[in-house]
Amino acid sequence: MSPFMMSNTPSSGFGPPGVLDDRVVMFSYDPEGADDDLYWYDTDDRNCRGRIFRENIIVVIPADDAEDGYYILSMVCGDERPEYHKESDFAYKIRKQYAAGLPLPFLQRYPMYSLPKHLFCLWTRKNSSKFHIIVSQVGSPRAKEFLKAIVQPTLDAIQVPGDSYTLYEITPEQPLGELIAHTIRPLAQNGISQTILSVAGDQTLAELVNALATEQDRSPTYVAPVIGILALGQMNTFAYSLERNTSSTSLGLNAFLKGKPEPLPLIRVSLSDGWSWQVDGKQGMGKVAKTLYAFSSVSLGPSSCVSQCDTNKSGTQPDVHTIPYAYRNKLIIQKSARKDEVIGGNQHCYASAEIPADNTTSPTMLSFSYSALRPGANFEEFNISEHQNGEHLDADSSRHEEIESLRLEFHGMKDSDPDRSISIDGRIIQCSTEEGWLEIERVPLGGGNLHVVTHKGVYECPAMQEIESES
Repeated sequence: MSPFMMSNTPSSGFGPPGVLDDRVVMFSYDPEGADDDLYWYDTDDRNCRGRIFRENIIVVIPADDAEDGYYILSMVCGDERPEYHKESDFAYKIRKQYAAGLPLPFLQRYPMYSLPKHLFCLWTRKNSSKFHIIVSQVGSPRAKEFLKAIVQPTLDAIQVPGDSYTLYEITPEQPLGELIAHTIRPLAQNGISQTILSVAGDQTLAELVNALATEQDRSPTYVAPVIGILALGQMNTFAYSLERNTSSTSLGLNAFLKGKPEPLPLIRVSLSDGWSWQVDGKQGMGKVAKTLYAFSSVSLGPSSCVSQCDTNKSGTQPDVHTIPYAYRNKLIIQKSARKDEVIGGNQHCYASAEIPADNTTSPTMLSFSYSALRPGANFEEFNISEHQNGEHLDADSSRHEEIESLRLEFHGMKDSDPDRSISIDGRIIQCSTEEGWLEIERVPLGGGNLHVVTHKGVYECPAMQEIESES
């Protein structure tokens, strides 16, 4: 059988009873139901019953040995519903179940009848396509275990063997920057299509983006890499946004296998001199480039503030009233009308610019959120009770709107400012110069020349003319 065109297509000529592994069962599936799970019970023993949770399913593929047979691959642990972040030892495993006589609505939604195009091309253009898997143990302690227990068995099941991709393990001794500079970027410059699966977190994605999104020295033959993101880091803000509507506990693997590449929306951040990275609470651990790219958000405010602004594992933002501190600078925004607006006052509590969650379905836009310090308050006099009750915020100042750009300007002596910290996709930078500044602007969709695989629902089989043209 061709590795890129699997057998079987949905047919209406099926019905109960069905088969699940070695049992004769009855299936029940309601795509409009509250939980959308696949239920079953043994026809010989009504007390033997169960369900396959929708969010556990990685992929469903046709079986070779039966006309209506399929394999359901799911990711499970002891309680059948693994959490995104498991604090105990790694306990995930892959479960492969044979099923026949599945309900038609289930077959219309879940099975993958061909490889997605970003993997399909590897078989038809091997000399001009590359598939890289990047595993990072830095900030992703379970990455190697997840790769071995879940990712590689899944790739084997869909007929993507180990010799069709190159595995890279990122360590302090072998940093990601070297791989990008010596392998990924030169291949892109030479017109080679590349698919990169990141078995890591947002930190690795940030490095990929900032190394590949630069607009300088790009050759006419440059081909934008396609990036797949798995949620194996500590934050995973972007990875969760790709599967926001699926609740998948496959940590993004389902999206990578059944999604489609879309241009990656980016925010361009331009910086003055004097900015450095903050690592483990220490400033000056590395000079920051004059231009950075963000794929999620930029939060303005002191380090204690931006750390609370980081997205949690469920993908939701905390209420701004939990952010206790204020900061002192000048804020200027530019709206669609191309007219600058200076945000009144010089003491602010919270401001951020972010790309909306549905960023890959509409042109890139910046969403600006802001809350000011209450009139007459002094941030140096705040007490704990005020922080918790939100009494330091001016309720009338809160705003949320679309903008074109944002500029921040520090003023006064740096020692007089409570902090000069900015969060860019969760990474903290600090400014040490007296008159430092920062500008944020949106990059036109596709302008960053990077693509990311997003979950668009059921993957559609390529038309035969597409398959023939790729051969």
